[in-house]
Amino acid sequence: MVNARQLNLLDAQQLAIFDVQAILTRPYEVNLFAVAQRITTQLLSRHKIHANHLRTWMNQEFNGTDADGVWNWKDAYEAQEVALVMLLKLKGKTYPFTGFSEELRINGTEIRG
Repeated sequence: MVNARQLNLLDAQQLAIFDVQAILTRPYEVNLFAVAQRITTQLLSRHKIHANHLRTWMNQEFNGTDADGVWNWKDAYEAQEVALVMLLKLKGKTYPFTGFSEELRINGTEIRG
């Protein structure tokens, strides 16, 4: 018969063959997409996105801080890029880009809206 101490040891040995941390944490892409959804919501409601908002959302979704090395600001910028793609996918040409001219110049190339 196996006693409680041996059972706990067996459980620990069995868990050692799995990457428990990977099982308990969400994948990077899921966290990034969750932040991007929050950013998109802010953009759709025409609110500004402050660094403090972004930091809070990243901390919440990644379950840690940038100071702890859980995420970095490059990840936050990536979430902003994903949010912009989501916004353009949702609104496309119907999104009123007020303040922009009909013609934009990017690296000398003319883009017409």
